[in-house]
Amino acid sequence: MVGLLPLGAPTALREAGALGDSLILVILTISSVITATLITIKGTLDQLPDVLNSWHRAVHVMRETAERRRGRGEDEPSNHVDQDAPGQ
Repeated sequence: MVGLLPLGAPTALREAGALGDSLILVILTISSVITATLITIKGTLDQLPDVLNSWHRAVHVMRETAERRRGRGEDEPSNHVDQDAPGQ
């Protein structure tokens, strides 16, 4: 039967094989993109608690620093020397 068909002539079997190969490549490509996306999302979500804890600590330290500065300005005299004051 192979001898009856010219080598360059398209056949339904050859076209189906090419379509099947293309379909397999598309499925593999889509699945690998989905896999890479899921791995990236999982990695981001795994890091999120540490990022939020760091953010919370930074905000807490900034608030404490601001409260200390406010408290020092009201209660303690500053070490600032006024250059317009006579005798200094």
